[in-house]
Amino acid sequence: MSLGRITSEQDAVNKAREAKTARLRELRLEKEAEERAAAADAPKRAGKR
Repeated sequence: MSLGRITSEQDAVNKAREAKTARLRELRLEKEAEERAAAADAPKRAGKR
């Protein structure tokens, strides 16, 4: 294989990984925001005495 082809394949793999990471990060942040909102809306539980 030529060096240019190897480099372009590595670039394609890197771009795909970065896109997937960004998508997963957005999903995680969205889920965390929903969980925080649900926790804020939930009534406070009284502790045992």
